Order: sequence, then structure tokens, then C-alpha cells
Amino acid sequence: MFDRKLAAIYFIVLLSMIVAVSCGGGDEQQVDQQQTDDSAAKQAAEDEKNRLALEKAKNVNVGPQLQILTPANGATISSGPLLITWTATDDSGEKPMIEISIKNVDTGAITPVMPSSANTGTYSWEGYSSLVRGDYEIQLKGSDSRLTNVAFCRIKKP
Repeated sequence: MFDRKLAAIYFIVLLSMIVAVSCGGGDEQQVDQQQTDDSAAKQAAEDEKNRLALEKAKNVNVGPQLQILTPANGATISSGPLLITWTATDDSGEKPMIEISIKNVDTGAITPVMPSSANTGTYSWEGYSSLVRGDYEIQLKGSDSRLTNVAFCRIKKP
């Protein structure tokens, strides 16, 4: 798309130069030509700036991509242990470190479930049985050397 846009701009500039030359105009033509050349140079510089910004954006690390597989969002889970499974990938090629906590939605209290550990994709938490009834949010944090992302899943303990 970028190349088409650039080609269209150059075509318009070239067309305007041809029209200016074919219409005649002496000194006025030279002034118009200089303005067209200046405009084309400015546009070419802007296009190069945009191209470099696009290249830079392609190389940006977006951090670990996370998805909680189980339990299902909105699931009701009566007793433990609570089996949590997930996927975590990272476009930088790094293996993300994973940390899990659970938040009581009503009180805001956060309970650590799994400290920062290697990404295994599964964890069985024995402490779930000790939680009181209520709505909870599982928080799965994935970190690489530069960024941290978080995935959430709501569950209910009756």
C-alpha cells in the first residue's frame, strides 16, 4: 500500500510538471516549477520518514501473548484443587516468565497463587479450597525482558 501511495504522489507531481511546461508562462513557469520541486522534495522527505517509522513499528516487541484455557471464563468451581492451564508465546523468541494470582472481586483482595516461574502451561493450586464463596478473577501475568502483559478469567466459588 505504501508503494502505491508513493507512486501516486510521484505521478501527480510529474503530471503537474508536464502541465506547467506545456502551458507556457515564461518566468511564472519557472516559479511554479520551483514550488513544485520544493513540494515534491518535502513530500519525498515525509514519505521517507513514514517508511522508517513503519519499519521501526514492525520491530517493536509487544510482549507475551497470553490466553487462559482453563478454567473457562464464568465457570463455577466448587472445590479445589484449581487446575489452571494457559498458552503464552512471545514474538521476541523469549520464553516468558509466568505469575498467577487470584483476586476476590467483592473485596479486591489479591492472593498469590504461583510466583514467577518458567512457562509450563499448567498449574494445580491446592489453596483454592480455602477461599470463601464469591466471585474471583484469575490474573495470569506473562513477562519477557522488556514487557509484561496480563490475561484475566472470572470464576465463581459457590
